[in-house]
Amino acid sequence: MKKSLILTLGLCMGLTLSAADGNLMKNGGFEKISKSTKSSSKYLMQKIKEGWHVGNGPLAILPTNWVLNMGAAKVEMLKKADDAKNVHSGEYAMKVTASKTSHLYTSGAKGGTYDISYWAKGNGTVYIIAYCYCSDKKIRSVILMNTKVAGDEWKEFKKTVDVKKLCPEVNSFAFAVAFAKNSVVVIDDISLSPAAAAATQASK
Repeated sequence: MKKSLILTLGLCMGLTLSAADGNLMKNGGFEKISKSTKSSSKYLMQKIKEGWHVGNGPLAILPTNWVLNMGAAKVEMLKKADDAKNVHSGEYAMKVTASKTSHLYTSGAKGGTYDISYWAKGNGTVYIIAYCYCSDKKIRSVILMNTKVAGDEWKEFKKTVDVKKLCPEVNSFAFAVAFAKNSVVVIDDISLSPAAAAATQASK
């Protein structure tokens, strides 16, 4: 599992980060969907063998810019068109049914202080994790948030976190969301933005 993280982390770290509203997440609202032939990707086929379910038939249906990592889970892209309650905002949300503790990750940012938030419903535990790319060339993971999700109504979870304090050697990090074993959670509108206090101080 560690090997697969190292092999694919470079892809994530290379993604360009920019957003007019200050949100550094690429596709945190899951509005962009990728459909690809499962057999066209050796990495994806390996994940399927490990227990990931990413759509019926020959096509994998996944949120763009998100990468499957360790674990085993069923990933479904829920549509507002099918039921307005499926999503918090926009047209899509992601549902994860985890048979093992399962991670998906995307682009992150440099070490610093950030406001993190997301909306979720269902039942289970959600972890927000930083895969830290450190000055000593090692990759370390630190938990930024650990929240219990319970109920059929959408609820916002948020926290301000100093990534560099938790991982002093960090240069930059990838952003991961993980779901504990047996969790069934729908998640939407993930946001990662420079903390308001830190941004104010930097502008002085």
